[in-house]
Amino acid sequence: VIGVEALKDFSGPFLSPYELTTSRDSIEELERKISTLKQQLNDVETELDRIKKGKQKA
Repeated sequence: VIGVEALKDFSGPFLSPYELTTSRDSIEELERKISTLKQQLNDVETELDRIKKGKQKA
């Protein structure tokens, strides 16, 4: 979207402002999300280390 008029045309269908979903989530749900993200990060870091070690050997 480029320009003020284009932005006005684009934003017309949006009737309410954006609300963070976290404002409605419980503490337990947020803790679960954090745990999941930490596990995903750990998995990706492990995969990255494996790939780096493979490139060093080549």
